[in-house]
Amino acid sequence: MLAHVPYGMRRSEVLGMRWTRFSDAALKVRRGRVAVGTDTEENLPKARRSRRDLPPPAELASALRAFKEVQRAECLALGVAWSMTD
Repeated sequence: MLAHVPYGMRRSEVLGMRWTRFSDAALKVRRGRVAVGTDTEENLPKARRSRRDLPPPAELASALRAFKEVQRAECLALGVAWSMTD
């Protein structure tokens, strides 16, 4: 995902994104996800200032909308329920 490039987002913040935290108006950075051994942990960002709303560049918003539709189609083809929180 290219969100980290224009905003300097941490890898954990990008991995912690959910569809419910994205709109054409804002990317809402609220959680981070990191690997711990063979598991993953999702937590609040280390600093309160890290929780922020970022206006997505038009190209990123368009790319995310397209990826969301691809993800929905793949889930449908596999017979798996699609969720905004995955």
